[in-house]
Amino acid sequence: EPVAHAGAVAELVLVCRASWLPRGQRPAGPPREEDYCVCLVEASACSPHLPGATAFPGGELDLADVATARANVVDGSDHTPLALRITAIRRTFEQAGMVVAGNPPPGFARQALQQVLLRDGAAAFPAFLNDWGVALQPDAVESLGSFLVPNARGAIEGAARRHFFLAQVPDAAECAWARAGGADVAGLRWLTPAEALRAHAERGIALPPAHWLVLHAMSAGLRRLSELPAFLASGRVGGLAAPGEPP
Repeated sequence: EPVAHAGAVAELVLVCRASWLPRGQRPAGPPREEDYCVCLVEASACSPHLPGATAFPGGELDLADVATARANVVDGSDHTPLALRITAIRRTFEQAGMVVAGNPPPGFARQALQQVLLRDGAAAFPAFLNDWGVALQPDAVESLGSFLVPNARGAIEGAARRHFFLAQVPDAAECAWARAGGADVAGLRWLTPAEALRAHAERGIALPPAHWLVLHAMSAGLRRLSELPAFLASGRVGGLAAPGEPP
């Protein structure tokens, strides 16, 4: 694969209507804030990506996801956008237990299948899709934009590009399956963008700069899920400059 794929990361900004969340997980902020929450996973200290940070579900683009995407693109067009979406969908199921942009597997098998994918990785994903009749709907995963994230020395050369996508939890039943999965995830929580930004400011959570920018754009431009089409069309996230340190 081209060098441009090396180190690319796909993350899914997963939004859920606040009214669908269990009562104890609903936002505690004032009513004027957003009517939806975002799924955030807390990376464990042993996580290879952003250890100790609070981020969106996702992970590094895997060559197995690239191969799955290539097999499903028949017109010769670039398969990278599809591969990134597959990575985001797969890692969301592995890390957060939810299936979005596709019909879910039967409830009795979900947790076992999550563990299989965590153990065997992307190479097991095609069998997961085929054996359980899971048909992905990648068009339901919208691109928000991408950022070049400097390495630990602050250098851009060789930096990974972090791609952000957005999808909605399809219903309250799917939301109920949310649970942290894998050794690299220490916990899972639902917060409105405004709550997440406040928690970061109060040092309750640690948001990486690019994630802070995404949540800030959502808090400023997406108060209601009914406004989502206009927000996506505005390009508010994709049009932001390369991130620096958040306030």
